[in-house]
Amino acid sequence: MLSHLFIQNFALIEKIDLNFAPGLNIITGETGAGKSIMIDALQLALGERASSDFIRAGERKAIIEATFQLHPSHRIFELLKNEDLDLEDSSLILRREISSKGSSRSFINDTPVQLSFLKLVGDLLADFHGQHQHQLLLRKEYHIKILDNIADLNEKKSCYQKNFSKIQSLIEQLKQLKAKESEIKLKQSQYEFELSEIKRIAPKENESDDLEKQIRIMENSEQLFTLSKELQSLLSQGDASARANLLKSLKILEQISAIDHSFDVHIKECNSAIISIDEISSFANNYLQNLFFEPALLDAMRERLLLLKGLQKKYGSLEIAIQRVDDLEKELKMIVNFDEEIKAKALDILNLKIELGKQGEEISKIRKDVAKNFEKSIEDYLTYLGISHPQFKVTINQEKIENSIENIKSKESLELVNIDGKQVSVIINEKEYKAFSDGIDLVEFFISTNKGEIPKPLVQVASGGEVSRIMLALKNIIAKSDELNLLIFDEIDSGVSGRIAAKVGRAMKNLTNHHQVIAITHLAQIAAYADLNIFVEKFEQGNATFTKLNLLNEDEKIIELARLLSGENITDSSIEAAKHLLISSS
Repeated sequence: MLSHLFIQNFALIEKIDLNFAPGLNIITGETGAGKSIMIDALQLALGERASSDFIRAGERKAIIEATFQLHPSHRIFELLKNEDLDLEDSSLILRREISSKGSSRSFINDTPVQLSFLKLVGDLLADFHGQHQHQLLLRKEYHIKILDNIADLNEKKSCYQKNFSKIQSLIEQLKQLKAKESEIKLKQSQYEFELSEIKRIAPKENESDDLEKQIRIMENSEQLFTLSKELQSLLSQGDASARANLLKSLKILEQISAIDHSFDVHIKECNSAIISIDEISSFANNYLQNLFFEPALLDAMRERLLLLKGLQKKYGSLEIAIQRVDDLEKELKMIVNFDEEIKAKALDILNLKIELGKQGEEISKIRKDVAKNFEKSIEDYLTYLGISHPQFKVTINQEKIENSIENIKSKESLELVNIDGKQVSVIINEKEYKAFSDGIDLVEFFISTNKGEIPKPLVQVASGGEVSRIMLALKNIIAKSDELNLLIFDEIDSGVSGRIAAKVGRAMKNLTNHHQVIAITHLAQIAAYADLNIFVEKFEQGNATFTKLNLLNEDEKIIELARLLSGENITDSSIEAAKHLLISSS
């Protein structure tokens, strides 16, 4: 509960120290006295954005400090523990300091914190309800939260949300793969063309050098024939050939050696020379036999060499081009695997969509079951609060996606997996529906407050007074499950009076069984139920205007109730009426 509020130099407030009661705290005062200033200050202490305009004229800074007493089991303790913020005696002190220069500082138990964290903490402590246009009840996205609060769906929604987040992650991964797909496909075409080109030419190691040698020989075949023939003639043909002269020389050496053996070694050398000449002559003869010239073959060889030279220029060498074949085949294999990865990812998403659809259906069924009793409870409470023939309906619908996936069971339509935008979808009975972080349902409250009228969306038809009563009905129904300690109502009694006002007061009083309530009202029938009455008045002193808050004792409370009943001219009858209100509200 909020136990204490300190405000200094805020708007018309110079300084106040205010202690609150655990139950119903009612704020009253004349119009324009500044009843909402305290609420505004409390909102700033709980993390709302501030402006230097809030600072009292002539002052350098404003200070708002709110002290809460919390039960040790409150979930806020874990949040504070994660930020290394300790609580002493379960006291939580939130403070804002707003500078005239436009800056502000935030503190929790005297430890500086970011405003965003202060706001996070504040959202776990208090629930503000202003007039018609500010109430969460008029935002249809809030309706599903109310219904789920009653249905106690936290555990099932947690399981659903894990799969929902997993689908979001898989969809993002698939998007990234799809984004790369066109680039990969372009590479695939390039790689396939490149591989085809190399394989078509089919180069071999050193083939270019060998082919150049063959072409050079064939291009010079006539000269090679003449020279080889001349070489053969000089070496072994005719009486003047080298072989014939060596044979004559051998005979002479043999004759000399018979007389002087020192020539024996040269006989061997001469024999070796004859053998070498015979080998050279034999090679020249064989060369002449194999030497040929074919113009068509020479052209083919030149064309082949041109292709090889092209590969050499492109890759640097034929060896690199040959190695490129292996590299390209590996790249293309990876691309095939990339396609398989896309299909596998799409299949994972599809299967998870089916699983998420089952979870969403289960949550939807629970909501529909709870909605029936919820509708009846709201109608009963609204009847109690003076709406004679209320019809309250909870609509729960799903949004089907047209042109959804077919052949789900056979998994033949993976390319149709919906990954457009950020919208997640689920599969139910082979149909595709939009999915959201809290399920597959679109929930909205419909109401009719007049007999014979068809219920219409709450946001369109409810008056301020009706919204106030609907909010009170909701709060009373969900009071036990609502974890927020403090409820703050700023003129929630707008549009009600008389007998209905007394019932509104009783409803607010009932809320204090589970919550601390602070409410601004102008109705005595509601103020009579207060555990603590706070009177706000505005006065002038010198050239300045001030707002002052007073805690009323029992006698002062009677006077204030009388003022609310009769205005400034308090009469004996209004005093008696005020006393009667106190008795009837006790």
